[in-house]
Amino acid sequence: MNEIIDFLRGVPAFHVATCTADGRPRVRPFSLVFEYGGKLTFGTNTKKSIYRELAANPFTEICAYDDKSGNWLRVGGRVEFIADIEAKRKVFETMPALKALYTDENNPELVCFSITEGEAAVFSLADMYTPSKTYKL
Repeated sequence: MNEIIDFLRGVPAFHVATCTADGRPRVRPFSLVFEYGGKLTFGTNTKKSIYRELAANPFTEICAYDDKSGNWLRVGGRVEFIADIEAKRKVFETMPALKALYTDENNPELVCFSITEGEAAVFSLADMYTPSKTYKL
């Protein structure tokens, strides 16, 4: 888990893909990631389209490229929303600047989600077709 989080934190942004209500793919940059309850966890806002898209179709894929190593990471699985206030506190520990936007963990617009029932894989330019490492989520 730590290796996945370190990879995602080591790049300026990673990209999260969802599916819109009309079945079209949607990709957006993200930078907030942390471990919570042994799971790869993220935070977002209930007013954003990503929240609505994941609530309607709880499958996602994430991709990140590290230009220093030439490796990329692909993570995919089912999203599980977390109602635990401790997860929201972890958002502020991970990215303190978000406290200016949400004030505190009781803000109902702040929501966390984890990826479960999934897999992460690291690929390299040396072998683009076979992951050098895989992880079950």
